[in-house]
Amino acid sequence: MLVHGDMERTEEIARVRSAIHRDLATYTGLEPGLRRHSLLIHATIRAGELAQGLADAAFETTGIDGISSERQATGRLLLMLGLVAVRSWRSGFADDLVGCQDIAWDIAGAAVELDLSENERAALAERVGRQAKRENSMDLLRVLEPCYVGFQLGLWT
Repeated sequence: MLVHGDMERTEEIARVRSAIHRDLATYTGLEPGLRRHSLLIHATIRAGELAQGLADAAFETTGIDGISSERQATGRLLLMLGLVAVRSWRSGFADDLVGCQDIAWDIAGAAVELDLSENERAALAERVGRQAKRENSMDLLRVLEPCYVGFQLGLWT
């Protein structure tokens, strides 16, 4: 990937993954605030570099800009980190989804595990929302479903 002003560098994949893991482990131990948010952004940038590096390496080897399991996994990681970063930013670094899990995650999991149709998914979200006295965003559910699949793939592989 060529970006104006950036210099190409070579890094070991394992070291980059370890650095991301270390940043996120430190992040979870910090109180909400700018320092914690900054660490999240750093991990997100490193994950983006990892994703692009894997794509570049695969292209260099195969000559094809294709989809691989590694590229899909790093893409899902970036999506999840991005969602958390946006939530942190919008809340003034006070809320980043750490703690109690949103019921939408459970609805997304049920939709995937039970292979629910769009209508069944909407009906479930509506019923759960009525019980929980909150509205469930279908847009959020559409984002969470691939995240749930990624979580399960990572958990079981």
